Order: sequence, then structure tokens, then C-alpha cells
Amino acid sequence: MPKETDRLKLPLPLGNENVTRESINRIFEKIDAGVATRESILIPAESDLNSYITEGEYYCPANATVETLLNSPTGDAFHLTIEPHAGVLQTLTTFQPGNLEVFQRNYYFGWGPWKKVPTRDELEEMLPEAGENALEIVNTAVSPIIKTSSANLVKNSAANLGLNLWANVGSYLPWDYLVGSKVLNYFRASTAVASGQSAILESQNIVVSPGTYRLQAAYYSQSMTTGNMRLDVLNASTDGLIFSLPANLNSAWHRKSEILTVPAGVFTVKLRLVVDGPVTNTTKAISRIKLSEGSADVHYSAEADDLALYEIASKPKPKTWGAL
Repeated sequence: MPKETDRLKLPLPLGNENVTRESINRIFEKIDAGVATRESILIPAESDLNSYITEGEYYCPANATVETLLNSPTGDAFHLTIEPHAGVLQTLTTFQPGNLEVFQRNYYFGWGPWKKVPTRDELEEMLPEAGENALEIVNTAVSPIIKTSSANLVKNSAANLGLNLWANVGSYLPWDYLVGSKVLNYFRASTAVASGQSAILESQNIVVSPGTYRLQAAYYSQSMTTGNMRLDVLNASTDGLIFSLPANLNSAWHRKSEILTVPAGVFTVKLRLVVDGPVTNTTKAISRIKLSEGSADVHYSAEADDLALYEIASKPKPKTWGAL
């Protein structure tokens, strides 16, 4: 019995057959017709789809036949397209007009799993749901911030207004301010502080309510290996210490942030920038100070500086006397 090619079913003459001009012409005509129509190849019963790796178009027209196939992702009749890449891509499309399904898988030194490709209708159903899920994720992530007041309560919190609304206290008065390159301006104590002494810069009183607050600051303590530098929160009525936020010793600019609790009965606090000796005459600096209501760790902002500017501008100006 003569053999035939897989794709176009062209006759393959046996060794004992003579080939006539007419048979050759018929083969050429069939090739011409087959190339023009690219006829799909029938997948017979009990085939294994893992063995289909030759580029082309294939089909299995009966559900009963599909049930006999190996490694099929569906029990419905289908069309199969095979495309080459570094390996092979199989794309299988089912026949149901009202329930079209598309599956794909790759072959590269072994078959990957079949994966269902969403149809246009499925995407139209999925996208609104995906949008709702994304919104829920975002809301969950930012709700601690949205639900918590994170405004900075500290006026002139980064020395952008010099030492206005801050004051050196005690007999040791080394605090001033400087324009810096990394954190804009900053409060600094650059002189030496002897053992047993402290350099203290104190803020104005800050109105608060009992509850949870977040305190943060940026510190610079390079070459400071003794003593300590910290930011204290005090009860403005009693000067009692409520909380202390220490800097890391001998460190370049670094941010510290901690949660504190303002006790019941406390409605005003004040901040103190403190350097305790012994400390040599190296730069000790603090900037970007923030006290905000709630526990959310929201990075530095300077909302209270607007109020600080108003207070500074509203101060009575000293009178100048002209010549008599």
C-alpha cells in the first residue's frame, strides 16, 4: 500500500513503482492547493498531544475522540496551533460558540502545564474586580496614615527660621544653627561640653492631648564617642521627663523614630535638644524634628512652620528714634 505524507497526504511511491508524468503533475497540483489552503491535520483517537511538536494546524472534531487523547486540557472538540520559538508553543481553542476556551503551554526540554487564557468576556468581568481588590490593598496599606493625624506640631522644627521659637537654657549656651547640605538647616552645638554639664535648647510649649504620639528626628554625631545627644519630651507644667529619643554615637546623619505616650492630665509639652558632656568640640546636630499625633511613622513635614512664621511676623517691632 502506498504511503502518504502527514500534512498534504501526498503519495510516496514504493520502490517497485514507476512514476509517471501524470502522477507527478497531480502531486504538484495537490501541493499548490495544500499550500494555498493550509489544511489542518486531523488528530486521531488515542493520540498523545505531547508528541505534537511540528509547526502547523491540527484539529480534533469529536468530543468522544478527545476523551481518548492523552495530555489534553479539555474534553471538548478543539483546534490546535503549534508555533516554534526556542521550543514549541501549543495553543488549543475549543469549539463551543457560547463557551469558547483557549489553553496554552510551552515545550522546552519538557512540557510546561496548560494555562487557560482569559477571553475578552472574562477580562471584562475580571478587570473591575481587580480594580476593587487593588483599591482595597491600597486602603489597607495607607489607612494607618489616613486615619491618623500626622501633622508636625513642632514650630521651626529644622532651624529654617534660625533659633526663633527656641531658647538656650541654663548657664551653658552653645546651641546655634547652620545651613547644611543634606538636611537643609540644622541646630548645632559645636563647642566642647565638659563632664557634668549639658547644652540644652528648649522649644516653646506645644499643646497636646493625652494619648499616643510619634517622635522623630535626624541626628549627626560623627566623632562623638563620649557623652550623649538626645531629644527629650517634657511635661511643660512640671518639667517632668515623658520620653527621650537618643542619637546613635559617632554616626553620620541618621533618622530615629519612636512611639511615646503622653500621660493622662498632660496638655502641654516642650522639647529639649540635649548634649551631655564630656563631648569634644565636634559638630553635634539635630534637624527635621517631628512630633505628630498617632503611631503612624510618616516622614518629616513642617506644617507648624506656617504658624511659626505668623508668630514671628506678628511680634512687635522695636521702635527706632530719629535725630531730635
